[in-house]
Amino acid sequence: LKDGAFSIAANNNSPILPIFITFFDSDYKDNNGDSIQELTVHILKPVLPNEELSLRENINYLKNEVYRQMKEKYEEIYNTPLTHGN
Repeated sequence: LKDGAFSIAANNNSPILPIFITFFDSDYKDNNGDSIQELTVHILKPVLPNEELSLRENINYLKNEVYRQMKEKYEEIYNTPLTHGN
């Protein structure tokens, strides 16, 4: 995750709304016989800046909290640990 959106949110005391998309093969096939992907959009819990933190600390806080939520959802849906970091 990059700092940009988190910096804007922290500067404007605005929430970040994490959205995570998961994909699975459906029972349907395309013209080549390949499975058509189904996707699910997961809207996660909003993350608000912490007014007690500095701008840099808030950027890191927002980014880390969004990553934590997305990692948790990934591991829940795919039933496997996420092995690479943000």
